Amino acid sequence: SSVLAVCPQCDAGRRRAAAWSGLPDEAWALPFTALRTIPAQREAVAALAAFVAAPRGWVTLAGSYGTGKTALVSAALVHLANVGIYG
Repeated sequence: SSVLAVCPQCDAGRRRAAAWSGLPDEAWALPFTALRTIPAQREAVAALAAFVAAPRGWVTLAGSYGTGKTALVSAALVHLANVGIYG
């Protein structure tokens, strides 16, 4: 498998990664580095941190309604787009 990457240092590359992400505009307000880790999310945040450091394969989150799965995944995807990787 391969990873599709674009230039994260240029405006065109950042715009392309943002468009490819498919994330809603409000998702861009929560970067991965700004996540507040709550006890119930520590394991998930650690797994996503490891994944965004070396994005390969799949990450699956499971949990009850309102536990932050969407925010965690959105933050990880925003991080990847910001470094030029389409997720």
